[in-house]
Amino acid sequence: ISIPVFFEQRGIFYKQRDASFHRTATFVLASTLSSWWPKLFESFLAVTVTVFMTNLVDTDASDFVPVLITYVMYGFASNLLFGATMALVAFSTRTMVECFLTSCFVLITLMCFSGFLITFDNIQDHFIWLYWLDPVAWIFRGVNILIFTSKSFEPAEGALA
Repeated sequence: ISIPVFFEQRGIFYKQRDASFHRTATFVLASTLSSWWPKLFESFLAVTVTVFMTNLVDTDASDFVPVLITYVMYGFASNLLFGATMALVAFSTRTMVECFLTSCFVLITLMCFSGFLITFDNIQDHFIWLYWLDPVAWIFRGVNILIFTSKSFEPAEGALA
């Protein structure tokens, strides 16, 4: 769901909340649960295409299916993370311009301190707490560990390591 959709939902939510149609917690829970299946399907498609196009994990490896399923779960977690982040920004700002600026700042901060753009060694000491609090960093490290510990990266018998 994109930011303009969240802005449209916000007006409907305020109207229904003011009429005591439902509580805020009910709306948040329902909108989160209703978006799980499309996000899971989207994550499955994106991860499957990525794995097969880049040949990250050998399809003949004995652990291919568990690695693929775990990789899909990491993709699903990142999809939920970014969806919830965008919803939080959209519901907490007043205008669309303010929302786009805030979301850009949040996304740039998440990406910069994930360890992908700025490595752990290059982060200043007083910003290192952002690295450890960043959920994108945990997902990035988890995917790296998952891929590089799979059977595809074990040396063949008799081969030089």
